[in-house]
Amino acid sequence: MSFLLSFFRPKVPRCDRVSTSDALVKGLQLAGNRFYSALVEALRPAGANDKLLCGAEIVNETIGGDALVALQAYELLEVSVLLSICKYIPESQGGDFAAQFFSKLCGSNYDQALIRAELYRYIKDRAVLDSRFADEVGRFMLGGGAADIMPALLLISKMVIPSALPAFRCHIGLATAIAFGDDIRARDFGAQLRRQQDHGLISM
Repeated sequence: MSFLLSFFRPKVPRCDRVSTSDALVKGLQLAGNRFYSALVEALRPAGANDKLLCGAEIVNETIGGDALVALQAYELLEVSVLLSICKYIPESQGGDFAAQFFSKLCGSNYDQALIRAELYRYIKDRAVLDSRFADEVGRFMLGGGAADIMPALLLISKMVIPSALPAFRCHIGLATAIAFGDDIRARDFGAQLRRQQDHGLISM
């Protein structure tokens, strides 16, 4: 957890720590649910006989299991980088805020999500990181790793899920900016989301 704690630096007063953490967790949970729901909706017209899913079916329409751990780890990593850049948290409060925030966001997945986030951190290539995350989410969505889902998993993890990640990252950024009262960055992330929707990417 030490590498994540190191990203938390200056600006939120101590009295705002609890409410800010609550707002951030609520925003990230909403972003994660929107991300997964958007993927399900994009694939829903494709039934068992549809060529897009190559005969496979969506087994899990609600996120959970290993996909939820992966999603929480992805959010932790993205938020940590944003907080490092924006310097919202005073260094003296960083450890307390991080522990509180991580615990609220991850719940019973706390240890697993931190380990996964640490693994993600060591992947320096964004495309490789996104591919691994997409594969983990796709496997859960299709119900596992049986050989007969591999063609569908390859398509979903290499094309469908990556197309939704730019919007997902914007939602993470938007949730972070709103929680910390950063109106300028919130407007910027909102504008990025509108541009992505204008270009026909998966709507969130």
